[in-house]
Amino acid sequence: MKKILTFFILMFFCFGVLAETETNENIQKIINAESADSQVKKLDKFFIQHFASIRKKCESNLTIDLKKRAKKIMEVKDNREGLEAHANKLIIISPVLARAGCIVKFRIEMEKILFGTFLKTEESKIFNQIINHKFKDAEKNTIKEALLLAHDIWIIQNIKSINKNLANERNTKFNGLTEGLLGFYVNIPELGCNQKNDNDKFSCK
Repeated sequence: MKKILTFFILMFFCFGVLAETETNENIQKIINAESADSQVKKLDKFFIQHFASIRKKCESNLTIDLKKRAKKIMEVKDNREGLEAHANKLIIISPVLARAGCIVKFRIEMEKILFGTFLKTEESKIFNQIINHKFKDAEKNTIKEALLLAHDIWIIQNIKSINKNLANERNTKFNGLTEGLLGFYVNIPELGCNQKNDNDKFSCK
């Protein structure tokens, strides 16, 4: 859990701006990014369409949890100045991190429904299958329960494992999904999250 929390605190500050060049490789990256934008927007729309109120509650619960973690970080006496800076950064990003965290939980629960796991499926394939899925009542209830489950408990049930290698693989997958989707929510205002000024906390509508 500490590894996941540390990752959350640091990931937002690792996004860089790449210089524009006219190579075929970079043009292809732009094409791929545009395609990814479209996929994430569709997934976000689908999530809201079927789970709007549950998503809102999930984000609220996770935001509260992240703020509690930030408060605990501030209470640590050693290296207080550095820890306070990290805690404040976590508070600033907490609404958009909660949004990314909840859609990752949704995406993982959907892959479990469709494939029985969340480790092996290629992203374009799973995104497209999710947005074309017709829900059964039992499936909807399963997802609602997962989204409302306390985040720490959900992590234990879905990420941790007796098998250390499997746990590490799941953790890597979870972190990769969260990092990627966080980047979309930070950089695409259409997805509902924004920051007025650099020192202001993000807000997500």
